[in-house]
Formats: sequence, structure tokens, C-alpha cells
Amino acid sequence: MVVCVIALGCGDDDVEVCTKACEHLVAANCSVVPIEQSECEADCSSTRAGPCRDEHDALLSCGGDEPDYVCNPNDSVTIAGCESEYDALTVCLDEP
Repeated sequence: MVVCVIALGCGDDDVEVCTKACEHLVAANCSVVPIEQSECEADCSSTRAGPCRDEHDALLSCGGDEPDYVCNPNDSVTIAGCESEYDALTVCLDEP
């Protein structure tokens, strides 16, 4: 499973938010991240449209205006200092 971490956005702005954020995600160069920009954007849009949007928003809010994208111990990308929000999103995305 890939958890895409993006900058906060809503509605029509999601496309632009996903585009910009995925540039940072791909640049983080973690091994468990979509390598292609288009794949990242598709994952991002899916996450934003799904039942875990609240958890996703909480993670993004935690990161603030200048989130620090880093590779976590599993080599997935996350936002530094927002580990509990990342974990909550991961749990939500794993639910059937």
C-alpha cells in the first residue's frame, strides 16, 4: 500500500494540490512511493475522494504551510513530526 502525503486542498483545487505535492513526494526518493508523477497524482486523488479524507486532512494540517517530507523507517514518505497522523491514515486506508 502506498500512502500519498500531499498539501491540503479541496474540491477543484485537489488536482493542483496533488500535482504540486507529488513533485515533493517523488523528490523525497523513498522506495515505497510511486515513481511516476502521474501515478502519484492518481493515488493522491483517490485518497482525497475516499472515506479517509478526514485522516488525510489531519496529516496535512499537521505539516503546516512548509511540510518536511521524509522517508520513514519503512521507506514510505511521510511528514516529519506527524507520525501519529500518518499512522491514523494508514489504519483508515487498510480498513475494508
